[in-house]
Amino acid sequence: MSPETAIGLALAVPLAGAAGIVVSGRRPNLRETVTLGAAVTLFLVVASLVPSLFAGDRPSLELLEMLPGLAIAFEVEPL
Repeated sequence: MSPETAIGLALAVPLAGAAGIVVSGRRPNLRETVTLGAAVTLFLVVASLVPSLFAGDRPSLELLEMLPGLAIAFEVEPL
C-alpha cells in the first residue's frame, strides 16, 4: 500500500467506524465490535506508515487546492 493511500485510509477509517456505530444503534455488543474493529484497523494503517518514516520520507496527501498556493493537505511527521 502506498503511503498516500495509507494517509487516506487513516482519515476514512474513523469516519466509517462512526457510521458503523450509528448504524449498530441499541445493540451494545455489535457497537463495541465495530469500535474495536475500527481501532485495530486504524492502528494497522498507521503502523504501515512507519517503514517509510524510518527511511526518511515524509509522505503527504493533498486533498484539495482551494486557491493557488492554498491547499488542504496532510503530511506525516516523524514524531
